[in-house]
Amino acid sequence: MSLPNAPHGRRRLRFGALLLASCLLGSSSPSLGLATVSYPEPAPVEAVPVVETKTSEADKAREKEYLVKAAFLLNFIKYTKWPKGSFEKKDSPIVLAVLGDDPFGELLDKTFKDKLVDGRSIQLNRLSEVPKELDAHLVFVVADLEDKQREKLFELVGDDPILFVEDTGIGVPKDRTQAI
Repeated sequence: MSLPNAPHGRRRLRFGALLLASCLLGSSSPSLGLATVSYPEPAPVEAVPVVETKTSEADKAREKEYLVKAAFLLNFIKYTKWPKGSFEKKDSPIVLAVLGDDPFGELLDKTFKDKLVDGRSIQLNRLSEVPKELDAHLVFVVADLEDKQREKLFELVGDDPILFVEDTGIGVPKDRTQAI
């Protein structure tokens, strides 16, 4: 349902619902070693710096949208318990990959700068296409990723404990999600 006078209202609602559904990986499938998300108590969304620029109202609305999405990504990282063996070393970074045409711009860099989660820094990788090898703990899949690229991505990942977040609701395999 779209909110009156709210640009991209339908898209925001779809993103929020699908973000939650897409990010909760199968805790009912422990044999796959999938990452799980736990929420001990509701926590406030962490503040993210706002970038001041001269932009149109549509650009401002889009910037706010991705500012909120960046904060969601940070909180998903904070509340995810990665299976043993997900990191090479005790201080290895948590790797967030943005796959596709990056809609965040500098917002992700500013959001994750100097942030530590369980003593680990957060490393950003921007990928224009599905790589031959994927070194990531969380992958943000941009909406315009082609079906062939999407299929290639999930074949590449197999049963690796990688958390997927999509900008839209298509293409996340049902065995990698948990309904809420």
